Amino acid sequence: MSFLLPATMILLVQTGSLFASLNPAAAWGVVRIIGWPYGLLCFFLFLLSQGAAIALALLMPLFKGWLLLPLGNWLFIYFGWVMCSLLGYAMYQNHEAFGIDLLPGGGLDDDAPPDRRTPRQIAQEATDALVAQQITDGDLAGALGTAYEDQRMHGDELPAQRRYHRVLALTDKTDTLLLHAQRFIPLLLNAGQTTEALKAFLTCRERDAQFVITDAGHTLALANTAWNGGDARQAIALLGGFDRRFKGHALVPKAYELVARVLLQGMNRPDMALKVLATLQARHADSPSVAEVQWLLRAHLPQPAAGGEAPSTP
Repeated sequence: MSFLLPATMILLVQTGSLFASLNPAAAWGVVRIIGWPYGLLCFFLFLLSQGAAIALALLMPLFKGWLLLPLGNWLFIYFGWVMCSLLGYAMYQNHEAFGIDLLPGGGLDDDAPPDRRTPRQIAQEATDALVAQQITDGDLAGALGTAYEDQRMHGDELPAQRRYHRVLALTDKTDTLLLHAQRFIPLLLNAGQTTEALKAFLTCRERDAQFVITDAGHTLALANTAWNGGDARQAIALLGGFDRRFKGHALVPKAYELVARVLLQGMNRPDMALKVLATLQARHADSPSVAEVQWLLRAHLPQPAAGGEAPSTP
């Protein structure tokens, strides 16, 4: 009976049924599947079963009193875990014969690299393939429905929202595209995908020239992205009416500062940048952005800014 105990444990794990694991014929079937290595499995399991007691006997002279109880528990748990791992490895080595399907990346062979994708990544790629096939087949409505349902179920996942945005861009549902962009673009910005966020914004602007983002921070982030990408005109366009749309917002001085920088460095219009500085001084005299813009325009001011150390330019 002791010889069949490992086989019984394997059956219990595989079937989840105590009654099925007590079937001697089924246990013998496990032995036949594993073959002669089953004898080695039993031998090493026997050694491990004695290991906790031997280790505890060696440690008893070193530890006294209440320490022995948690130490003994830890030893039996550890050796039990190693025994279970050994049984699991035996099942892994014979998973095909046992009818066990491995998780993605679990089976390695000489020709294929290991699959490190998570189950969710595999599901995302399968949805991508399905949507692409539906578009190829001309079923744009079906592709839109598939993309919509996936993004509805996974509202915070960028791949799902990106897929839905791209399918919407292929349709004539402009209102839906613009409404979804108010959620998709901030999601991209929060994830640091600023270039893609600007691209999504421009896609919406092509549909509606009046399209704007309703958050001040996200609008300023898009303008900075456009400026850093060398598109001065788009940066100015993004900040048009910023002070009116976000009146009283703490980022308004920063928006003025960026406008002045773009006008001076990107469009060579110091005259217009000076007007921005005048407005900034009149409305936000205490803002650090005033000193920054003064430093930018130091060569164009009637007289240099008095005292203090010049602020650094980014």
